[in-house]
Amino acid sequence: MLIGASYYSECWPSTNYPVDAKLMAQAGFNVVRMGEFAWSRFQPEPDRYEFEWMDTCIGHMKANGLKVLLGIPTRVAPPWLVARDRSMLIVNQDGSRAAYGGRYEFCLNNPTFRKAAAALVHAVAAHYRDETGILGWHLDNEYGVGICYCEKCAAAFQAWLRDRYETLPELNRRWGSVYWSTEYTAWEQIDTPRATENRQNPAVVLDYRRFFSDVTIRFARMAADTVQSLGDSRPLMTNMHSSFAPHNLDYYTLNRGLDIAATNNNFPQTDSGQMNLDLAHGMKRKPFWSVEQCVSGGGVPVMTTISRPGDARRWTYLTVGHGADAVIYWAWRRYTLGQEQFWGGILAHDGEPGRFYDELCQTASELQRLWPVLEGTDVRPEVGIINSHDCRWALDVELNHPDLAYERLAHSFWRPLRDRGITCEFADPEADLSRYRLVIAPALLLINPGIVANLHRFVQEGGILVVTVRSGVKDWNNKIASGDLLQSWRALTGLRIAEFFPLDLHPGSRTAQFMGSYEQVNVASSRSHPAGQEIVTADGFLPHGAYPVETWIELLEPQAEVEVLATYGRDYCAGAAAVARRRIGAGQVVTLGTVLSKDAQDDLADWLLAEASVQQPIRATAGVEVLVRRAAARQVFILLNHTDEAQSIRTRMPMRDPLAGTVIDGQVDVLVRGVRVLVLDQAGAPEHVIEPA
Repeated sequence: MLIGASYYSECWPSTNYPVDAKLMAQAGFNVVRMGEFAWSRFQPEPDRYEFEWMDTCIGHMKANGLKVLLGIPTRVAPPWLVARDRSMLIVNQDGSRAAYGGRYEFCLNNPTFRKAAAALVHAVAAHYRDETGILGWHLDNEYGVGICYCEKCAAAFQAWLRDRYETLPELNRRWGSVYWSTEYTAWEQIDTPRATENRQNPAVVLDYRRFFSDVTIRFARMAADTVQSLGDSRPLMTNMHSSFAPHNLDYYTLNRGLDIAATNNNFPQTDSGQMNLDLAHGMKRKPFWSVEQCVSGGGVPVMTTISRPGDARRWTYLTVGHGADAVIYWAWRRYTLGQEQFWGGILAHDGEPGRFYDELCQTASELQRLWPVLEGTDVRPEVGIINSHDCRWALDVELNHPDLAYERLAHSFWRPLRDRGITCEFADPEADLSRYRLVIAPALLLINPGIVANLHRFVQEGGILVVTVRSGVKDWNNKIASGDLLQSWRALTGLRIAEFFPLDLHPGSRTAQFMGSYEQVNVASSRSHPAGQEIVTADGFLPHGAYPVETWIELLEPQAEVEVLATYGRDYCAGAAAVARRRIGAGQVVTLGTVLSKDAQDDLADWLLAEASVQQPIRATAGVEVLVRRAAARQVFILLNHTDEAQSIRTRMPMRDPLAGTVIDGQVDVLVRGVRVLVLDQAGAPEHVIEPA
C-alpha cells in the first residue's frame, strides 16, 4: 500500500531533505507528494528554469526508498508573470478584479497565463520524463476554484454558446430570453452573468457554470496531453476538494481523462468529508487515492479541527475502508511561513517528531502488514446516490428553501445507510446503474431524455429508485419541464405534482446559496405553512404509523397505477398522497413528496434495504462503524470505535484478526477511538454477521 506525506520542499532548506527523507522512511512511508505550488522556484524568471533544488530532493527520497508523486504547479502564478498582464487576475461576479497574493485567482481564458502555464508544464514534464524516482503526476491542485467574469471570459463564453446552440434564435428559445426582454440579436451582446440589480436568467447562470467547468477541464487536459505527448505513461491524477460541498467543476468529466481518481480528506471526522470519499470512489468505481489526509487538525484563519490520540490512525483506516489504496498525509511538517501556518502536520513547527509521528509509524506498519489481505479488495456498493453537477448548479440559482440543499437531502439518506454498515457511492445520473440494487435521486431538479431513459431502464431491470422532492421539475436548460420530457417523467413516477410549498420558514434571516454565493434571506414576512405537518403511513410501509415531516410539501397526484404508501395528516393537505410507489417491470419507483424526520428516515432505510434485498453487515451499534472491502472469496471488515469508551461487538462467524494472528469467534473488543480489522475468507455472509455484544 502507498502511504506517505505531502512535502513542500521549496519551503525548507536543502539541508532538511536528507533528515526528512530518513524520518519518512523510518515511519514506513513509501511515497511523497511534492511540487504543486512551486512555480516561482521552477521558473524564477521568464526565460530561466531551475530544477536542481527538486532534483536534489528527489535524490534523497529515492535513496531512502520513497517514490515521488510530482505536482505541476499552474494555479499560482509568480509575480513576474502577473506584472506582464494584470488582466490575468480574475474578475469577480460583482465586477471587481481580484488582488494578487493568494491562489486560484487567475483567469484560465487569459492567453498570457495559458501560454506561460503550457510552457511550464512542458518544461517540468520534459525534465523529469526519465526520472525513475517519480511514480506519477499530480496535475495542479484543487481545480474548480476561481470563476472569472472578465471580458476575455465573455468572448470565450460567446464562442462556447455558438458551438452549443449554433443560432441565436435557438439560444433565445432554449434560454427563454423573451422573459424580461433579453432576446439577443448578436453573439457579442452576451456578457458574463455578473451581479445585476435583480436576478439573472437562471438558464444563463447554469450555462456559465457549465462553460467554466469545461474551460477548467480543458486546462487540465492541456497538462495531461503535454505529459503524454512526451511518451510518459505514468499515471495522471489531480485532487478533488476535501468536503462534499464544493461543486464548481464536473468531476466525472474531469476524471474520465485521468488514470486515478484522487481527493483531499481534510475533514474525515465529518459526514461531509466521508461523503466526499464515496464521491471519489464513484468517479471511476474503483480504488482512489487520498492525497491530502488530515493528521493533526488545524485550519486557517480559524482552527476548525482537532486530532486526539488515535484519531489520525482511525481516520486513515476510515479512508481505506471507503476504498482508498493510497493515503498521503497533509502535511509532513507544520509550515512556519505563508498562509497555512496553522494547518496540521505530522511534525511540529520545530521539526521534532511527536505523538502524530509515532501514531503514523504504527499505522504505516499495520497497513503494510495488512496489504496482503487488502490488495485486490474494493468496496462494492449496492446503493448509489445520484449526484448531478448540473442539478446542483441549478439549485444554487434557485434553492426555494434554505434547507433544501442537495447536500442535506443526500445526507439524510447517506447517514442512516452508513449506520447500518452500508457503503454508498455517488453516481453520475447517466452512468450505468446496473451495479446497484437501490438508487437514491435527491433533488434531481433537471432532467433530460437520457437521464429519464437510464432511470427507467434501471427500474425495469429490477432496481429500486427513490425520488425525493424537487425532482423532475426542470429541463436541461433550467426551464420548467414540459411536453414529451414531462410526460416521460410522469410515466416513470406515475405522478403529477399538484401543489408545492415550503414548510417551517420561521421568521428571521437565513443563509442560503444563490448563483454560487451565500446571501442572507429575510423571511420575516413569509406566509409559509406552519410547522406541524405529518404523514400517515399505509400498513406494511413504515412501522410507527405517523411521522412528522419538515421543510417542503409536494402534493402527489397519481396519474397511473400507483400505490400510495403515505398521506398527509393535517390541514387542507390531509388525505393527499405524500409517498407513492409505482412498479415497473421487475423494479419500483418510490417518490417522496416531503422531507422526512430522522426517525422516519431511519425506518425508511430499513424498509428500502429489505425491499432491495441489500444485506446489512452490522446491526446498528452506537459508536462502532463498520466498513467492508471485498474480493472474490474474501471480506475485510474494518471496525472503528468513534467513542471515548471501549466497545464490544460479536461476530456470528469465525473471523481472523491478521494483525493479532488470532481467530475471533464471538466477542470482539475495540479500544477507545481504536480500530480492529477482521477477515472472513468467503464471499458471502449472513445478515448482521457483526452485532452488539
